[in-house]
Amino acid sequence: MAGITPGLGRRKPNGAMILLPQDIPFPRRSPGQALSLMFETYILLQMKKNGFEVPGGFILDSDAYEETIRANGLEEKIKAALKHLTRYTVGQVSKEIRELFAQAALPEQIVAQVESLSQEGRLYAVRSSGTKEDLEQYSFAGQYDTFLNVKKEDLCEKILGCYQSLFGEVVLHYLADHAELSTDDLQMSVVVQ
Repeated sequence: MAGITPGLGRRKPNGAMILLPQDIPFPRRSPGQALSLMFETYILLQMKKNGFEVPGGFILDSDAYEETIRANGLEEKIKAALKHLTRYTVGQVSKEIRELFAQAALPEQIVAQVESLSQEGRLYAVRSSGTKEDLEQYSFAGQYDTFLNVKKEDLCEKILGCYQSLFGEVVLHYLADHAELSTDDLQMSVVVQ
Protein backbone atom coordinates (compact mmCIF):
# COMPACT_ATOMS: atom_id res chain seq x y z
CA MET A 1 0.00 0.00 0.00
CA ALA A 2 1.26 3.43 -0.85
CA GLY A 3 1.66 5.93 1.96
CA ILE A 4 1.95 9.67 2.12
CA THR A 5 4.97 11.50 3.33
CA PRO A 6 4.04 13.39 6.48
CA GLY A 7 6.87 15.87 5.92
CA LEU A 8 9.42 16.54 3.25
CA GLY A 9 12.02 13.81 3.17
CA ARG A 10 10.33 11.43 5.62
CA ARG A 11 8.09 8.68 4.51
CA LYS A 12 6.07 5.84 5.89
CA PRO A 13 7.58 2.36 5.36
CA ASN A 14 5.53 1.74 2.20
CA GLY A 15 5.30 5.39 1.18
CA ALA A 16 4.97 6.41 -2.42
CA MET A 17 4.67 10.18 -2.21
CA ILE A 18 7.14 12.81 -1.16
CA LEU A 19 6.01 16.35 -0.53
CA LEU A 20 7.70 19.39 -2.00
CA PRO A 21 6.15 22.06 0.22
CA GLN A 22 7.19 25.63 -0.42
CA ASP A 23 7.59 26.66 3.20
CA ILE A 24 8.84 23.60 5.09
CA PRO A 25 12.60 23.18 5.63
CA PHE A 26 14.17 20.23 3.87
CA PRO A 27 15.08 17.54 6.42
CA ARG A 28 17.37 14.60 5.66
CA ARG A 29 16.07 11.62 3.73
CA SER A 30 16.87 8.08 4.72
CA PRO A 31 19.53 6.45 2.49
CA GLY A 32 17.07 3.93 1.00
CA GLN A 33 14.64 6.62 -0.05
CA ALA A 34 16.81 7.87 -2.92
CA LEU A 35 16.59 4.41 -4.50
CA SER A 36 12.93 4.92 -5.32
CA LEU A 37 13.52 8.35 -6.86
CA MET A 38 14.66 8.88 -10.40
CA PHE A 39 17.50 11.28 -11.13
CA GLU A 40 15.35 14.31 -11.96
CA THR A 41 13.25 13.97 -8.82
CA TYR A 42 16.35 13.44 -6.70
CA ILE A 43 17.88 16.64 -8.15
CA LEU A 44 14.70 18.61 -7.37
CA LEU A 45 14.91 17.49 -3.75
CA GLN A 46 18.61 18.41 -3.59
CA MET A 47 17.90 21.84 -5.08
CA LYS A 48 15.18 22.42 -2.47
CA LYS A 49 17.58 21.32 0.27
CA ASN A 50 20.19 23.81 -0.94
CA GLY A 51 17.85 26.78 -0.90
CA PHE A 52 16.83 27.00 -4.57
CA GLU A 53 13.28 28.06 -5.36
CA VAL A 54 11.46 24.87 -6.24
CA PRO A 55 7.67 25.08 -6.64
CA GLY A 56 5.69 23.14 -4.08
CA GLY A 57 4.06 19.88 -5.06
CA PHE A 58 4.57 16.18 -4.58
CA ILE A 59 6.41 13.25 -6.13
CA LEU A 60 5.09 9.79 -6.83
CA ASP A 61 8.22 7.69 -6.57
CA SER A 62 8.86 4.39 -8.31
CA ASP A 63 7.06 2.54 -5.50
CA ALA A 64 3.82 4.16 -6.71
CA TYR A 65 4.63 3.03 -10.27
CA GLU A 66 5.32 -0.52 -9.11
CA GLU A 67 2.13 -0.59 -7.04
CA THR A 68 0.14 0.58 -10.06
CA ILE A 69 1.67 -2.16 -12.20
CA ARG A 70 0.88 -4.81 -9.57
CA ALA A 71 -2.66 -3.55 -8.89
CA ASN A 72 -3.51 -3.76 -12.60
CA GLY A 73 -1.77 -7.10 -13.22
CA LEU A 74 0.54 -5.57 -15.85
CA GLU A 75 3.97 -6.87 -14.87
CA GLU A 76 3.93 -10.15 -16.79
CA LYS A 77 2.10 -8.63 -19.75
CA ILE A 78 4.73 -5.87 -20.07
CA LYS A 79 7.58 -8.37 -19.75
CA ALA A 80 6.01 -10.61 -22.41
CA ALA A 81 5.59 -7.70 -24.82
CA LEU A 82 9.16 -6.45 -24.25
CA LYS A 83 10.56 -9.91 -25.07
CA HIS A 84 9.53 -9.21 -28.68
CA LEU A 85 11.20 -5.78 -28.85
CA THR A 86 13.41 -5.27 -31.90
CA ARG A 87 13.94 -2.34 -34.26
CA TYR A 88 11.22 -3.79 -36.44
CA THR A 89 8.62 -4.39 -33.72
CA VAL A 90 8.88 -1.07 -31.84
CA GLY A 91 5.52 0.26 -33.03
CA GLN A 92 3.60 -2.91 -32.21
CA VAL A 93 5.24 -3.41 -28.80
CA SER A 94 4.66 0.24 -27.88
CA LYS A 95 1.02 0.07 -28.95
CA GLU A 96 0.43 -3.15 -27.01
CA ILE A 97 1.90 -1.82 -23.75
CA ARG A 98 0.36 1.64 -24.06
CA GLU A 99 -3.06 0.03 -24.54
CA LEU A 100 -2.54 -1.82 -21.25
CA PHE A 101 -2.06 1.52 -19.51
CA ALA A 102 -5.10 2.96 -21.25
CA GLN A 103 -7.14 0.28 -19.42
CA ALA A 104 -5.31 0.75 -16.08
CA ALA A 105 -6.19 2.81 -13.03
CA LEU A 106 -4.15 4.14 -10.15
CA PRO A 107 -4.73 2.21 -6.90
CA GLU A 108 -7.40 3.78 -4.69
CA GLN A 109 -4.94 4.80 -1.96
CA ILE A 110 -2.77 6.68 -4.46
CA VAL A 111 -5.86 8.37 -5.93
CA ALA A 112 -6.89 9.46 -2.44
CA GLN A 113 -3.43 10.88 -1.76
CA VAL A 114 -3.34 12.76 -5.06
CA GLU A 115 -6.75 14.22 -4.31
CA SER A 116 -5.75 15.27 -0.79
CA LEU A 117 -2.52 16.93 -1.96
CA SER A 118 -3.98 18.83 -4.90
CA GLN A 119 -6.18 21.92 -4.92
CA GLU A 120 -9.21 22.94 -6.96
CA GLY A 121 -8.59 25.89 -9.24
CA ARG A 122 -4.85 25.33 -9.48
CA LEU A 123 -3.12 24.18 -12.67
CA TYR A 124 -0.32 21.66 -12.39
CA ALA A 125 2.66 20.43 -14.36
CA VAL A 126 2.85 16.62 -14.35
CA ARG A 127 6.35 15.50 -15.33
CA SER A 128 7.91 12.11 -15.96
CA SER A 129 11.24 11.06 -14.54
CA GLY A 130 12.39 7.60 -15.68
CA THR A 131 15.18 5.25 -14.60
CA LYS A 132 16.93 5.59 -17.95
CA GLU A 133 16.63 9.37 -18.21
CA ASP A 134 20.19 10.46 -17.46
CA LEU A 135 22.56 7.54 -17.80
CA GLU A 136 26.30 8.09 -18.09
CA GLN A 137 26.57 6.98 -21.73
CA TYR A 138 22.95 7.27 -22.85
CA SER A 139 20.26 9.87 -22.41
CA PHE A 140 16.52 9.42 -22.56
CA ALA A 141 15.99 13.03 -21.55
CA GLY A 142 13.02 14.59 -23.32
CA GLN A 143 11.65 11.25 -24.46
CA TYR A 144 9.04 10.91 -21.71
CA ASP A 145 5.81 12.90 -21.56
CA THR A 146 5.13 16.06 -19.58
CA PHE A 147 1.67 17.54 -19.18
CA LEU A 148 1.11 21.23 -18.45
CA ASN A 149 -1.90 23.17 -17.16
CA VAL A 150 -3.49 20.07 -15.66
CA LYS A 151 -6.60 20.50 -13.51
CA LYS A 152 -7.00 18.59 -10.25
CA GLU A 153 -9.62 16.28 -11.74
CA ASP A 154 -7.22 15.26 -14.55
CA LEU A 155 -4.13 14.55 -12.43
CA CYS A 156 -4.58 10.77 -12.14
CA GLU A 157 -5.12 10.43 -15.88
CA LYS A 158 -1.93 12.40 -16.59
CA ILE A 159 0.07 10.42 -14.04
CA LEU A 160 -0.93 7.28 -15.93
CA GLY A 161 0.03 9.12 -19.13
CA CYS A 162 3.52 9.59 -17.71
CA TYR A 163 3.72 5.88 -16.91
CA GLN A 164 2.48 5.10 -20.40
CA SER A 165 5.19 7.29 -21.94
CA LEU A 166 7.82 4.95 -20.50
CA PHE A 167 6.84 2.68 -23.40
CA GLY A 168 6.45 5.25 -26.16
CA GLU A 169 7.86 4.47 -29.61
CA VAL A 170 10.77 6.91 -29.25
CA VAL A 171 11.84 5.36 -25.94
CA LEU A 172 11.49 1.79 -27.18
CA HIS A 173 13.30 2.61 -30.41
CA TYR A 174 16.20 4.03 -28.40
CA LEU A 175 16.25 0.84 -26.31
CA ALA A 176 16.14 -1.37 -29.41
CA ASP A 177 19.00 0.61 -30.99
CA HIS A 178 21.10 0.13 -27.84
CA ALA A 179 20.70 -3.59 -27.18
CA GLU A 180 23.15 -3.37 -24.28
CA LEU A 181 20.48 -1.44 -22.34
CA SER A 182 18.15 -3.69 -20.40
CA THR A 183 14.39 -3.35 -20.38
CA ASP A 184 14.25 -5.07 -16.97
CA ASP A 185 14.55 -1.97 -14.83
CA LEU A 186 12.20 0.46 -16.55
CA GLN A 187 10.50 2.51 -13.84
CA MET A 188 9.07 5.96 -13.46
CA SER A 189 8.69 8.67 -10.85
CA VAL A 190 6.22 11.49 -11.48
CA VAL A 191 6.62 15.06 -10.27
CA VAL A 192 3.44 17.09 -9.76
CA GLN A 193 3.99 20.83 -9.20
